[in-house]
Amino acid sequence: MITKAAASYMNGQLSTNIDSAYGYVSFLAQFARQVRDIEIIRQDWRNPSKLVSLLPLLRQFRIRNATDPRDKVYALIGMVQYWGGQHKIAPDYNLDVTNVYWQVSVTVIKNMQSLEVLCGTPNATSDGDPRLTHPGHPSWVIDWSYRPSATENIRLETQGFYDASSHLPPGQVRLHGRLLLEVEGVELDRIHWVCDEVVNSHHGRDGGARRWREVVKSWEELVVEVLGDDNRPYAGGGTVGNAFWRTICGNIEYTHAGISLAGDDVSSAYTKWRSVDFHHRRTTSIVGDHLQEPVFNAKHGMTEKELESEKRNAFHYAVRFACSDRKFFITDKGYIGTGPRGVSSGDRVFVVSGSRVPLILRPSTQEVGCNHRVVETLIKRPEDRVFYQAGEEAKQMMRQGDSVCNELHRGLYNLIGDAYVHGAMDGCFFGDVR
Repeated sequence: MITKAAASYMNGQLSTNIDSAYGYVSFLAQFARQVRDIEIIRQDWRNPSKLVSLLPLLRQFRIRNATDPRDKVYALIGMVQYWGGQHKIAPDYNLDVTNVYWQVSVTVIKNMQSLEVLCGTPNATSDGDPRLTHPGHPSWVIDWSYRPSATENIRLETQGFYDASSHLPPGQVRLHGRLLLEVEGVELDRIHWVCDEVVNSHHGRDGGARRWREVVKSWEELVVEVLGDDNRPYAGGGTVGNAFWRTICGNIEYTHAGISLAGDDVSSAYTKWRSVDFHHRRTTSIVGDHLQEPVFNAKHGMTEKELESEKRNAFHYAVRFACSDRKFFITDKGYIGTGPRGVSSGDRVFVVSGSRVPLILRPSTQEVGCNHRVVETLIKRPEDRVFYQAGEEAKQMMRQGDSVCNELHRGLYNLIGDAYVHGAMDGCFFGDVR
């Protein structure tokens, strides 16, 4: 009964009035998400065609607490049905939390042969919190004890619709000792202007629909000031206006039929959402001296006003998941996007081989010397891959493929998090691999 109620609420958000009785909506949303997290894993675990893997589990329950931060990983291992490769994690309480989380990042990269684990909020710094939960953490090692926005996991579920690095040649990922992760990619641009975020935390705080529109309006005003009006050409193709509304919803459309990339008709939903009539709760209207009943739309089985309300609410739903606790930015060349709360002017946007979405990296003044450090290749280029029969002999042969580094590394970056950058999500951006 509880799971049906939660599912009904989540589905109802697409059609019900988002502005009514907002005093308790945030608590219902939090409750529904908590039930949803458990029920989705329960259903997937019982479904023989869906094998539960580690990364979705970690993301699904990241906003929960654990007395021992290592149990944010170890408590979930028993539910893993598919590791994606030969590397597995076993509980070892002799390891400190930094080593446990380091092991998770390396294992997931090896098994998935991708950098998907780097997406989301890596740590407190990327979320704009100056307090590091675990000092000494490499920025690319995800701090699973840090609790990001309650909606982040839902946002990350849409990343399969993007493929920013599809036009890059397959690159390798190498690990220098335990600190440096070497990746290959293209620098898209430098972030110049940054706007405030809309707060929607796991504590149930949400500024309400009006607050969302106010913040988005401030973003839009910056776009007009920097890039011009809606009809001006956009750096990533199309117009500035089209790029803006697609950016704030992540170019995603939520309907009762499921999730998809947003169609052109969603622009009208954005227009209605932006200029909502706060008296729309009335089911009848007075035109002249006559009481006019709502017009019924037989195709959709609802009145025109209800249909309009559903489209508007669905757009708000998409914006909330795409932009909760995210900042809006504009780059030097005029690209617009959203990124973590910790993003700052001067950060760089990269399209990285192995990541379906762009990553925001921050230049570091730190220099790291590899004094005879072992360099392990986590992801090989296709032409460098050699397949061995399973067993200890194979492991020894694979270890022999590692090399040693003695370089002094400069020009390093810290990972801030993933980004949506309109015009760079489908692999159409080209540049030099660096």
